[in-house]
Amino acid sequence: MNSISEMLDKIEKATLARQIESPSNFERIQQEALTAQKENLAKMDRIENLKLESQTSAERIQRENQAKMDRIEKGTLETQASLERIQRENQATMNRISQEIKSISMGFQWIESRYFYIENNFKQTWINAEDTCRKMGGHLAAFQSRRELDAVSSKLHRDTPYWMGISDRENEGYFVTSSGNRFPYLTFNDGEPNNSGGNEDCVDIYNGIMNDIQCESLRSYICQLGN
Repeated sequence: MNSISEMLDKIEKATLARQIESPSNFERIQQEALTAQKENLAKMDRIENLKLESQTSAERIQRENQAKMDRIEKGTLETQASLERIQRENQATMNRISQEIKSISMGFQWIESRYFYIENNFKQTWINAEDTCRKMGGHLAAFQSRRELDAVSSKLHRDTPYWMGISDRENEGYFVTSSGNRFPYLTFNDGEPNNSGGNEDCVDIYNGIMNDIQCESLRSYICQLGN
């Protein structure tokens, strides 16, 4: 009987011991589960941060590349514009040189700061002389200053009248150039212009002095290159 009683006591104590250990094991397992969950959450946060950093880096690289492409495109456009400008300038220079060569071959000469053509042998009316100058690439001459007038006058024959590109045919008393500009320099003889007979609308130069006279008169003439 005693041995049965002792056996039962041992069983009871073992049962009580297991009952005491069970809550402790549960708490440990629960704690381990919480720890694992926290670690997993931390890993997920790190992964999410890496994704955000990667996305931000990709966007930054894309912006930088776009900025580089924009700069390259702008540089290309500027280079193209510069080349086109240089081509236009070169073409204008070539055209001017070609015109100058052509003008020199037709008898134009450089006087003071421009090209002039002086016709001493063939006399024409003012209108016909202007038409001839136009066909040569210019107009009847209109001087821009006293210095220019004196420089050209030194090339003219003495006591010979020459047509100039000045008239008041459209508006009496209002002298303009044959290209339509207001005349910049006038030096008329004493008592001139007088519109004698009411029909002196064109201007000639005689020994460095200007005079108004009938446009149908025959005169030598002076052409200027261009306007």
